[in-house]
Amino acid sequence: MKLTRYCVVFSIITLLSFSGFVPTVRAQEDVLETIIQGVKHYDSLLKSGEVTLILKTELADDFVKSAKEAFEARGQQLALSKSSTEEVTIVFNGDKVRCETKHVEIEDNMEPSRDILVYDGEKNLLFVETFTEKVGVIGGKKDTSLMDPIRNFGLALFGKSLSEVLSSSDYKLNLLGQQHVNGAPCYVVEVLREDGTRGKLCIDPLAGYGARRIEVKYNTGGTTVIDTDFQQVSDGLWYPSKGSLLSHRRSDTGMVMTKKKTMELKKANLNIDIPDSYFSIAFPAGTRVADKIAGITFRVPTAE
Repeated sequence: MKLTRYCVVFSIITLLSFSGFVPTVRAQEDVLETIIQGVKHYDSLLKSGEVTLILKTELADDFVKSAKEAFEARGQQLALSKSSTEEVTIVFNGDKVRCETKHVEIEDNMEPSRDILVYDGEKNLLFVETFTEKVGVIGGKKDTSLMDPIRNFGLALFGKSLSEVLSSSDYKLNLLGQQHVNGAPCYVVEVLREDGTRGKLCIDPLAGYGARRIEVKYNTGGTTVIDTDFQQVSDGLWYPSKGSLLSHRRSDTGMVMTKKKTMELKKANLNIDIPDSYFSIAFPAGTRVADKIAGITFRVPTAE
């Protein structure tokens, strides 16, 4: 079916549902299919862009303690800031993504860093630079939550875009009903993963089918709740403008780890020409590089 038919069905069901009408099973199936098609349609409108956002992170003492214990168990040391503010610039074109992170504010005892993470359509490239060292990595699995962190706010679930998740046979979908989130009428879709983890999406069709609220209950215990505001950046195109994340995860030792994040969009230039040169990293001299594809480690030589 074409999206236009689903939009008509959705409009009728929306008016009836939020006025107290209980849809039939067939009508519920139509609404769920409309939501899936709507998410895929608006995701397809977002082809390329360059966006900048501010991310603020607060880690509770339990999170820091558990993370350090996990590293110490492997004979490693971890320096972790309990609070930080980062400026993140994301450039994307189709499946290719470049994410550059700079620390704006950090605890006095922490060393600021600059991180660049690139997916060139085939492989990951990572570069981390501090005052004392430069580290590079080639290879590794693409993760939307790391490559494009703004998508965590209303546009992604389980490290994948909403359109990928809702279109995949790996998940079971259930339409749970309707819910108002910050005054906006949303449809609630439950997403069940095979391992027992449950996601709940509160999708607003009037904001580009973005998820104004995402709730996740993990099979290992713990929850994550993400609330997102959207703004219309051009005709028919919506994008996250502000968001908050609160996560309570359980570590391997059973400790509950608490993390808070807030996001604020600074600027967004969408559907613009992006040259391929953005999606590569020329590791500077002195960088220690681990090539996971070739299975080798080397240091980039300095110029003679």
